[in-house]
Amino acid sequence: NNLGPIKSGAVELGKLTVIAGGNNTGKTYLTYSIYGLISFLRNNTDFSDTTRTISEELIKNGKSTAFISTEELRSNFESSANYFGERELTRVFSSSGDNFSDVEIKVELSDELLAPKKTEPYSRRTNVRGADLNIEVKANSKKKGWDIYSTMSPQVKIGLLPSSTIRRFVNRALTTYIVGQILPSPFISTSERLGIALFYKDLDSNRNALVEHLQSLATTRNSNQRQIDPFELVEKATSRFAFPIHSTINFVI
Repeated sequence: NNLGPIKSGAVELGKLTVIAGGNNTGKTYLTYSIYGLISFLRNNTDFSDTTRTISEELIKNGKSTAFISTEELRSNFESSANYFGERELTRVFSSSGDNFSDVEIKVELSDELLAPKKTEPYSRRTNVRGADLNIEVKANSKKKGWDIYSTMSPQVKIGLLPSSTIRRFVNRALTTYIVGQILPSPFISTSERLGIALFYKDLDSNRNALVEHLQSLATTRNSNQRQIDPFELVEKATSRFAFPIHSTINFVI
């Protein structure tokens, strides 16, 4: 709701989704938002309740067994999508928050899409401050969810290993395995007026502007004016690209 010229609407994504319409009807707003949302959910779906419990059990007992149901996952998706609309949409469009203050974004996922896939268990391991952290995530179709087994050895004294570090490790494993099976890896290729060719010249201009600015500072006699302000450099030599365009530039370059 209230996304650019789109006052309200819904879109159902399939294996192929075609979005067509006249100029200035909201196609770019819609495609950018979809790309940004899927990218965000694949990396930032919130499993905070589960990761907090696992972290506490690992610190206390050195091991943990947990379970995430499909309904819990649905709730996590909904809350994360809400956060995206409130906090992250401005980053996607590289715009001020005022332009998106009234936007509402909601996500609905079908039971079929959320159903656990029968695949090999996922395992992840890391070592932090001498402690081996291990996690295994396994689909459980009978219980409609995922079993999570975690260990930490040797046990670390409380306070030596921040619980936030454990939570980030666990959350990354859950998003990689669970969310990665549900949501595709998004790719966007900008075209027409957003074509990549338009930005090569702009990128060269930024480099030249940076060099010219440094040269002017170096040749100035007044020592006070020779002080380099990094924020000024960034402001003068950086273009503000929307997130999808930024992704395309990085891919091509």
